[in-house]
Amino acid sequence: MNGTTIVPNDFQERVVLVTGAGSGIGREAAQAFAARGGLVYGAD
Repeated sequence: MNGTTIVPNDFQERVVLVTGAGSGIGREAAQAFAARGGLVYGAD
């Protein structure tokens, strides 16, 4: 991800569905989307 800048709240007002959100990469992805303002629905 060289040269990539992630702007805080870049998922504001977005709905994100993450499968496998109970553990591992899915969990980390769900937390990352939520930290950036996304409304996260997680399924495991």
